[in-house]
Amino acid sequence: MPSTLFDTMGQRRGLRIGGYVMSHDLVKQWAMRLCDLKEITEEEASVSADLVAEKLELKEKYNLKMRSVGEQTCENYMIITHRARVKGAYVNTPASYIEQFEPNDVDEKIQYLLKEHGFQDGDFKFETWLD
Repeated sequence: MPSTLFDTMGQRRGLRIGGYVMSHDLVKQWAMRLCDLKEITEEEASVSADLVAEKLELKEKYNLKMRSVGEQTCENYMIITHRARVKGAYVNTPASYIEQFEPNDVDEKIQYLLKEHGFQDGDFKFETWLD
């Protein structure tokens, strides 16, 4: 039986982030297409989000970043389009208790960019996560 709130809810989270989430495998495949690679090493796979962000100039053109999100490293990646402080949130806080971001004009541009690069609606999803 959990003895403290920390044991029950996990670590405290002070930010919520929102944007488009996709799997590491999709990000890796995207990096391979953008860099015209037939194969990718484990080292290159670990920085695939950086390769994608650099090739698409996400920081320069949109002031956005793409990075790993969630408790498991390199499982899910997000193109972060929203960021805000949150109080009273923990790792295990249910999504229904977290104020959700709504897509805006920037998100529409990113969605268009994703589709322009061959992604289907099921490949990515607009979500709000704790960070």
